[in-house]
Amino acid sequence: MNRLLVLIRTIAVLAVVAIVTGLFAQASYGSLTILDLFWEGIVPLVPIWLLVSPQTWRQVCPVATVNLSIPSLPHRRRQPLAAKLPAKAAHWLRRYGLIVAAVILWVVVPMRLVLFNSSATATGMLILSIVAIAGMMGFLMPWKSGWCATICPVYPVEKLYGAAPPITIHDKRCATLAGSKSCFRCSLNCADIPASDVNYWNAMQNVPAKNSVHAIRNFFIGSFPGFVLGYVLIWAYAHITKPTLSDILFVYAVILAMMLVSFSLYRFFTSKATTGSSARSTVIALLIALNIYYIVGANGIATVVSKIAGREDLVLSFMFPILGLVFVSSFIWLIRVWRRPLESYIQW
Repeated sequence: MNRLLVLIRTIAVLAVVAIVTGLFAQASYGSLTILDLFWEGIVPLVPIWLLVSPQTWRQVCPVATVNLSIPSLPHRRRQPLAAKLPAKAAHWLRRYGLIVAAVILWVVVPMRLVLFNSSATATGMLILSIVAIAGMMGFLMPWKSGWCATICPVYPVEKLYGAAPPITIHDKRCATLAGSKSCFRCSLNCADIPASDVNYWNAMQNVPAKNSVHAIRNFFIGSFPGFVLGYVLIWAYAHITKPTLSDILFVYAVILAMMLVSFSLYRFFTSKATTGSSARSTVIALLIALNIYYIVGANGIATVVSKIAGREDLVLSFMFPILGLVFVSSFIWLIRVWRRPLESYIQW
């Protein structure tokens, strides 16, 4: 299994190199550009992957591979060393990193509508920036605490949709304490730690919860359907080609307004619900957001497949099976989480 994962990680990193090279070279295959392949064909695969098995995603994510591999190159192995950041900064990052990740997500996703979806160069720079930051944070913080389990913008989504994964794989790259099977505890409520690691989760229960982190987490969950819906509506109707400052402000204003409406509805339903019903409100909000997203995501995947096949007239024929697969997968996920408590690791 380890050799297979190493092979997949290597392929994933090489694929990123090829994509970035293709973006800067403005490469294309027939009518399919590398830019469209990345945003419409590859990125939409990630959310459904997170629903099925976030741990396998974290095992093979190429950015995570860079984050963990670059610091180990001089010594060919990693030790559970202390953070190179000042102690206060390292503590702050562990405690508030997910808030930073959420803010990055809120900024970058709307920017797709006015920049990244239409600019291969900007997208290439974005990918290089993410890889560079992940590599740098791998030097500054132990294991995944500097990127994957803190400020990665995908991480808040990973934690939410990882509530009931049917497939789980423990990441053997994680360090362990000497003489113990428990992990090194480089980050809080880590999505890589299985429920069977009782020592870790007992320790997490004793970590003081911050009201600000809890409040932002609630806002992230409650506003997520509105965030996704705002993106979908602008994608479908705005058709921004040469964005001006007013266009950028319009995009962020619409998405923010949709987020506030979504969060208000979420607060209304959770305030009327019992503890168990409140958790179910969270599940429903996440389910709605996922299926709204795939209005765009399924269209993108279908468009890429049809262009590769040379049959652009079959977009709808490819799109509806994808939507059906997403709906069935999300419904199975709903059944799995409906009558069980949400796993501890989805906490911030």
